[in-house]
Amino acid sequence: MKKITFAVSLLALFGVLALALPAPHEQLSALQSPPTATPATPTITPTPRSLLTAQPTAQPDNVLLAQEISLTALNVRDIELSTPQSANRFTFRVPDNWLASGANVLRLDLDYFLITSDGLSTAVAIPPVVLRVRLDNVPIAAISLSPTSTGRRFVEVPLPAEIMGDPAQRDHNIQLILEGRDQCLIGIESRVRIAAATSALAFQYRLLPPPLDLSLYPRPFYNNTPAVLSETVAFVLPAQPEAIDYEAAASLAAALGALSRNRLRMYAVTADALTDVDRIANQLWVGQIGKHAAIDAAYAADRFPTKLNADGSLTVGSTRIAPDDGVAQIIANADNPNAAIIAVTAQTAEGFQKAVQVLSGPPSIIGLGGSVALVSQIGQTARLDSNTALAERVTFADLGFVNVPIYGAGLQFGEITFTMPEGVVLTEDAALDMRFDYSDTLADANATITLFMNETPLNSAFLRNPRTGERISQIKARIPPSSVISGALNALLIQIDSSGLTDTVACDTPPSVVVWLSPRPESEFYLPRRADDAPVRVPLLNGFPLPFSRQSDLSDVWFVLPNAPTAEETGQMLRLMAFLGSSVNNSLRFSPRLSLGEIPPSADWAAYHIIALGRPTRNAFIRSLNSILPQPFQPDSDALEQVVDSVIYRLPPGYDIGVLQLLASPVSVQRAVLVISGTGNVGQESAVRALIERRTVNLPGNVIYASPTQLWTVNTRTRETLSLPPTATAEARPLVTAAPGSSPATALPVFTVTPSQTPTPTPTTASW
Repeated sequence: MKKITFAVSLLALFGVLALALPAPHEQLSALQSPPTATPATPTITPTPRSLLTAQPTAQPDNVLLAQEISLTALNVRDIELSTPQSANRFTFRVPDNWLASGANVLRLDLDYFLITSDGLSTAVAIPPVVLRVRLDNVPIAAISLSPTSTGRRFVEVPLPAEIMGDPAQRDHNIQLILEGRDQCLIGIESRVRIAAATSALAFQYRLLPPPLDLSLYPRPFYNNTPAVLSETVAFVLPAQPEAIDYEAAASLAAALGALSRNRLRMYAVTADALTDVDRIANQLWVGQIGKHAAIDAAYAADRFPTKLNADGSLTVGSTRIAPDDGVAQIIANADNPNAAIIAVTAQTAEGFQKAVQVLSGPPSIIGLGGSVALVSQIGQTARLDSNTALAERVTFADLGFVNVPIYGAGLQFGEITFTMPEGVVLTEDAALDMRFDYSDTLADANATITLFMNETPLNSAFLRNPRTGERISQIKARIPPSSVISGALNALLIQIDSSGLTDTVACDTPPSVVVWLSPRPESEFYLPRRADDAPVRVPLLNGFPLPFSRQSDLSDVWFVLPNAPTAEETGQMLRLMAFLGSSVNNSLRFSPRLSLGEIPPSADWAAYHIIALGRPTRNAFIRSLNSILPQPFQPDSDALEQVVDSVIYRLPPGYDIGVLQLLASPVSVQRAVLVISGTGNVGQESAVRALIERRTVNLPGNVIYASPTQLWTVNTRTRETLSLPPTATAEARPLVTAAPGSSPATALPVFTVTPSQTPTPTPTTASW
């Protein structure tokens, strides 16, 4: 089912001045008439060939680029169609900075085969079947599949330029329909299987210039490209960053992670270390005027829409900018016409913190736009705790599900999802009141509706009462508290069974467009809850990002970087914050805290979950925790103290391995401390990647060891040790022999880690 997400945000910025400057390029106009397309003759390639992905490079706007994206990369699974009739539909989006031109093609890797009955006469002529292809409900191809040419083949279907090239319509859908009633009548079934991994959409396109309009943020950094074609932004910090600069970058990274669904690649570089590769990238300049070389140089070259005057004052047009006002502005990248630069800056620390708020959340709904925004005052918005983000009574429309029909005969499914807050459980009177409409065709099919909460059945009913013949349009159900998972995404599964519509004798199946059921948006969940009275406990690492994602604005997260972070460590922090930002719901503005090497004495530890990144020799805060770490380090060293609770780990000397450790805060059992460290740079990077890539979800432990290829976990709370394949070798043997007459000593299990050789790290800020 298609989910329509409503952007809900409250105004947090007062005194915002948005100014629009003339756009350097004209807007592309949409087509004036509805698109029509003449079905094209597909090209069939009998011999399968490799579908290689071409990587586009930044070139002038008139250059035609090519890109091939597999259906798997578009989240399409393998497709199977069978006669007498079946259909499948998938959607895709043309990235916002592409103008589809030239030849755009759907390439299908399909396998066609027949299933015949035993009594079929060899003299019977077997008619062909037809695979029809529709783009946005417009027929574009009819492919005849002959029973004499079964097997695997590639089919290329041209996608009409008048549809693909419409810049006003970027979301498209492709429908595949297999028809073979004539075969069914003589007892033959045809099946077509389409392999998603080797099927693809091949695009030809031209790059559009980046829009210099803050209301379109996160464009031009993120243009809704598929995840496999990750876009990149370089965070450019001052040559001598301060804690305030890192904290600003953390907020901006969390917001970009949320706005891009964590599909944007981020790395950090200082203004004095920009390379030629950095200069042609999209860049986010973060820092104060007078402390940031790139910002100061741009003002000296008169590149910004704001002006830095000889007397040190800032103006935009005839408007004077107060020293404590924040400034966010966007300019073209002089080194790359397909990239842009956004500067978040101010003349004072107070103004700088205001400027960060412009881009640390979703764009303003009341017109924040143009190439520059000035912030004179920050309003205090109500903090949104995830435990109150979901109302007790919530409609499908509240959850973003408005027009979500379920189509097709047979067994069909739809889904309504919601996230239950952490730390609460439903009460016994939780319930669902679902209202719906459906077609007459479905009503006449003796169809049933069944509701499941996750995998727990809630209720079932005939759409037409078998006794009275009355049609129903409402179904109610109690929701068992045990069926809803706290702190996780829950799914109401709607199953429609209209198997009676398929006439296996006459080989008739009605078109899916006339068989539908549509839940009404006013359908309502009643989700009363109470606090979970189970003992509070820090979750294990397989639950990450919990508990750090409980507060929607991350305001209860404190990040501790090394005393003097490297560009690689700063980049790791950005990626972690982007991941956290993409993991929360309904955020208004992100405001995590950050410090270098310690938490200031004035800070209230008990109010924060803490993430500490770095090797002990580089991060004083991690050194201060060493005595309480489940996996301690040797004093004044990055080497591991090779005893974990009652487990001894044998590591080869000098082996570079990463370590993740999750423990209760020493000042509050309600708070957690996550230590991300390692014995070297490669190990620390492996630990970061294990979290971001969700490789820890199957490892229920509070300590995880990470190499580039393997993970091992220890749960020191239960003394369990697990590993992911390839498996670490493990053996248990007594280490201490009991003295005569004494009680037998407890044998300590010994786990000998013999992982693969650690590769030599390559110093690059963007390789992750």
